[in-house]
Order: sequence, then C-alpha cells, then structure tokens
Amino acid sequence: LHERILPLIFDYIEAGGNLYGYSHGSLNNALREFHGHRAHDTRHTFTTKMRELGVDHVTIQRLVGHTPSDITYKVYTHISPEELQEAIQKLEY
Repeated sequence: LHERILPLIFDYIEAGGNLYGYSHGSLNNALREFHGHRAHDTRHTFTTKMRELGVDHVTIQRLVGHTPSDITYKVYTHISPEELQEAIQKLEY
C-alpha cells in the first residue's frame, strides 16, 4: 500500500468501518454512485500511471496481480517486496 493510503484505512477502521463487509458488487455500486466508474476502472488508471512513471512492466504485472506470460520473467525474475514498495511510492496523491 502507498504510505499515504494506510493511515486512511486505519482511520476508517477506528471510526467503526469494516473493510471485509464489501462484495465486488456492492463496491461497484458505491463507486458508480460516487463517480460513475467500476472498481476495475481503478486498475486501468493505476497501470497507466505506473507506466507513465517509468515502472517496468514486470513490476506493474506483479503489483496488479497478473502473471507474466514470458517464462523468463515468470520463473527467473524475482522482484523483492522492497522494489514493489518503491514502485508504488512513485504515485503522488
């Protein structure tokens, strides 16, 4: 998680919020009411912003949970948690 997102999550939980009470459908409905988008739309924005910031495609794939299709990247390329954290901190909020 981005360093600026984690405090928001903790504040939400301390205020009585429940992160586990949302289904994919209820999250989509809430997002549509709020700004007319679906939860999946955030993946498009995130991957585009990561690419614009110069993050390599293998790191982007790992961050969004996609499996690289190239055997070299899938099996032999390792990305540390620190590298993933460094990549996500490039986003500005």
